[in-house]
Amino acid sequence: MSRTRTQTNYAGNGTKYNLQDVLLATVQNLGSQDSITDLVAAGDGHDLDITHRTVRGMVIEEVATTGSISGRKWKNWMPDRIRNPSDSLYGHLIVTDKPTDAILAADLLARTNPSRPVVDLPVAIYELREIPDLLKKEGDKLFSVRGLATGNLVNQFALKPLISDLTNLLNFSDEVEKRQRELERLHAGGLKRKRELWSGSNSAGPIDIIAQSGDKLTIHMINHKVTQCKISGFVKWFPQDPGFMKSSELRAQARRAVLGLTIDKSTAWNAIPWSWLVDWCSNVGDILIANRNIVGATHGQVQIMTQTTTTCDSTLTGISGAKYSPGGYTETTKRRRSIVHVPVDVQLPVLSFSQLSILGSIGVTRRVPRSL
Repeated sequence: MSRTRTQTNYAGNGTKYNLQDVLLATVQNLGSQDSITDLVAAGDGHDLDITHRTVRGMVIEEVATTGSISGRKWKNWMPDRIRNPSDSLYGHLIVTDKPTDAILAADLLARTNPSRPVVDLPVAIYELREIPDLLKKEGDKLFSVRGLATGNLVNQFALKPLISDLTNLLNFSDEVEKRQRELERLHAGGLKRKRELWSGSNSAGPIDIIAQSGDKLTIHMINHKVTQCKISGFVKWFPQDPGFMKSSELRAQARRAVLGLTIDKSTAWNAIPWSWLVDWCSNVGDILIANRNIVGATHGQVQIMTQTTTTCDSTLTGISGAKYSPGGYTETTKRRRSIVHVPVDVQLPVLSFSQLSILGSIGVTRRVPRSL
């Protein structure tokens, strides 16, 4: 069962009088509000939502409207919509291209799995066979458009991975040593792993909002908003066999894991043509790496934590000669979601320049010349 608790704090009172100084209304100006929604259940790591909002300024110090018996005086008055913590003027901007929880969870597991490879040797050896064929087919067109496109593909899919693998192999002993220490901690009590997974932002402004209208008082609120979103993940890994293991056994496991010395579903997936393109818009490849199990480990539930912060700077306008307190609001939302089983998910991302260059090069090399 979930529960929600809310606490609202006020920053003084606003008052409204008629022109004969008769008090007509007293309101509470919004200062801050906190709310939390959690799950009442045993254990920890359950779904959680926390929101904290702080309002700065945005009150009319004093103004009077005249012209009829309905004239009013306003003192320390916060416009109606700003006083309402549920109003739509509050909240975050949409941050585009944010990955789904399933894609983030698969990424976290792939990056923290004790069996993850540093150099996936079987895949590297398999891919090496393609380099001579690529160079042979287009070597005589080196300075043509097609030759340049082929050169880009050779660089992206052959030379850069090869150089990366060779660089990692130079540090092979250090990587094995680090992985062995990681496996020792795994068997000593489990591995707690937290990783930063994604960040993004959005901004908007100026946004003109009518903050109050009626009773001969119309106030505009000019907003400039910036929303920043950061996502991290947490997971704990456990040994499948918690029994004692010799140092030599752990080192052998570390060596196999670092070099990816196994033939499994991940190996087969990387050998399939165009699987890399599927990995751009899905979590299939990460799920396969996450499930690689050279060292005998399993994981608990994945926790995806999202922190979204919006800062809004505001100016009140609308009445000539009125004095307004400048200000705005800051709102922070923290969200935690637990995932027990990570499903396959697909999401079309915004492609990077490197990815666009790869697709462009493929288009050039696969183009069929028009006959004269």
